[in-house]
Amino acid sequence: MITERHAYNRLKSLHPGFWHRVENSAGVGTPDVFHCHRGECAWIENKVGHLRRDGTVICRKMRKAQFSWLTGFTAAGGRGIIHVYFGLNEAPH
Repeated sequence: MITERHAYNRLKSLHPGFWHRVENSAGVGTPDVFHCHRGECAWIENKVGHLRRDGTVICRKMRKAQFSWLTGFTAAGGRGIIHVYFGLNEAPH
């Protein structure tokens, strides 16, 4: 089964820079990952997605606190990303 850890490892392998996984104890709604490269920084919320045969995307529910955190952060000029990882055609690391 593909997990958010697989999503993090895949992002880290494809994009250089400073990466830091954040534990849930950091605060309610705080995204999973912080990334910075060449002065461009972002908070990233990882979700694992599944593609149904009819083309519908299914992923773990985004909690209200996560959405509120990212909304407030981006409204203040920060960069927030919701990364939905499918792991198509690759085995888990």
